[in-house]
Amino acid sequence: MAASDCICKGCGKEFEKKKGGHNKGLYCSRACAFEHIKDWHNASDEHKQVAEYMRPTMCLVYWPQCQVCGTTFLARNKRSRLCSTECKAEDARKPKPRPCKSCGFIFTPESHSKQRLFCDQVCEDYGNDVRRNKIPARLRAAVLNRDVYVCHICGLKTDPGADVNHDSYPHADHVVPRSRGGPTSADNLRCAHRRCNIIKRDTIHIVAELQHNT
Repeated sequence: MAASDCICKGCGKEFEKKKGGHNKGLYCSRACAFEHIKDWHNASDEHKQVAEYMRPTMCLVYWPQCQVCGTTFLARNKRSRLCSTECKAEDARKPKPRPCKSCGFIFTPESHSKQRLFCDQVCEDYGNDVRRNKIPARLRAAVLNRDVYVCHICGLKTDPGADVNHDSYPHADHVVPRSRGGPTSADNLRCAHRRCNIIKRDTIHIVAELQHNT
């Protein structure tokens, strides 16, 4: 037998190893390799123990289960999860889990709204308020409760039961105004009287005492 001839481990026939081949002279063809490894995969434990020495030199294949149709298929990559182009197309049509842009919760949108960015309507309203430079209602309530409805400008208590146009009505005021790059976040928001917020306008330096005409 010539130096370039090999014996196939699948069928036992002699074959000439091609230069640059990837089978290392073990099998005469891909079909023979797959069939031999398939038989080894289905063999008994005793047979596997006898043939254990062959494993380092074998061209390994895998038998994963398709995540779309559930069929067991032959694969060269152990990370393969789809068996055909049809299953790949079906998998591409399914919406993927994603984090909510508002609260960060991982959710899977319905098939008819796979472009959805928020997990529910509350988070969507919150995100839209932030996008429109409005203070979201739940963020405003959290800031007012944190500050116990005390104005951070004059130090007096606001009146949450007053009319929205009354001077003592509580506002969520930006410490660093938005016109100067201040974010709409809990760290940059403080409770303030409506009148104090109007007088402060877009200044950063806060007047220590403001007189109220109530």
